[in-house]
Amino acid sequence: MIDHNRQAILCVHTSAGRTHDFVLFRQSRLAVVSTTELLGDTGYQGVDKLHSNSRTPHKKSKLHPLTPEQKQQNKALSSKRITIEHVLRTLKRFRILSSTY
Repeated sequence: MIDHNRQAILCVHTSAGRTHDFVLFRQSRLAVVSTTELLGDTGYQGVDKLHSNSRTPHKKSKLHPLTPEQKQQNKALSSKRITIEHVLRTLKRFRILSSTY
């Protein structure tokens, strides 16, 4: 979990081996305040069942293409999520997540 304004890591949950981020989030049983907005990528589909104030991008399919409004919402969400991706890039670049200290 990352603070959007400060670009700071608030908490981390880990596991042994490869585990999907959303599975880690569910396993952590993190109590998130209802006023906190969770911004997830497409891997977090279904997080709205756990936290009502969450946003994930709309997914398109062959039979259901995205409307222009949904594309605009996805673009707005990705512009907010870019700071999260920058923090994750820094963690990966310095191999913070893959090394044991």
